[in-house]
Amino acid sequence: MKKNGILKALGIVFLIYVILSWIIPTGYYNNSVFTTSTIDPVGLVDIIKYPIVALTSSVFVLTAICFITIGGLYGVMKKTGLYSKLVDSVCAKFKGNEEMFVILSTFVLALLSSLTALTLPIFVFVPFIVGVLLLMGYDKITALLSTVGAILVGNMATTYGFNIAGYICYFYNIKINDGILFKIILFALLVGGLILFILMLNKNNKLTIDDYIEFINSNTRPDLYASFDVIPRPLTTETAKNSAEQSLNNYLYMLDKLDKPE
Repeated sequence: MKKNGILKALGIVFLIYVILSWIIPTGYYNNSVFTTSTIDPVGLVDIIKYPIVALTSSVFVLTAICFITIGGLYGVMKKTGLYSKLVDSVCAKFKGNEEMFVILSTFVLALLSSLTALTLPIFVFVPFIVGVLLLMGYDKITALLSTVGAILVGNMATTYGFNIAGYICYFYNIKINDGILFKIILFALLVGGLILFILMLNKNNKLTIDDYIEFINSNTRPDLYASFDVIPRPLTTETAKNSAEQSLNNYLYMLDKLDKPE
């Protein structure tokens, strides 16, 4: 029923579009002025052609292909062991300076998004940065804000990205550098606010692999983690890294149990 309902809704919307194409004329922008043109109605052939064109050139299809390609790339990297080596290497370099990595990754992704507005290609860096952040002890929300959030903020404060700034210049007949100072100020305010929010969010809530290893191996309250027998003990850095996200979630659960009287 739900599938049929969606198909009916799509059919109704498409039918409305066909009817309006016979009533509302087309138009275009010229020197920041919208000029009305002639009516371009959808015919019987177009009704068949448009769905096919949508399936082959739709932005949703291209997005799916892009994400599948990125997934395949990381699948190969994980299979060869390159992904784990890169993540471990970055974590080792920023050990003790995890906040600096958060700031740098958020700023770089936002800057790339602002300069290019190429959201999909920039997503190729997201899985890697998320993996590093999770291994450093940050939660999923922080990983999401530092990657996807940064890209969206960069789009909001676009400076030279043609997909946004370019069309604005075209529609309003202005140059790309017009108002660049205000764009930079907007970028600084938005990105600075995002970074500040992320740091405040994790001020007292970041856990590290070393914290978790020490807690598990202390074995002071075995009743608390009796249900987590799948975690090998004594825990080592290597085994902790292989299940970093699960380990940190379990750690949060245990600390919560310790705070509550039995």
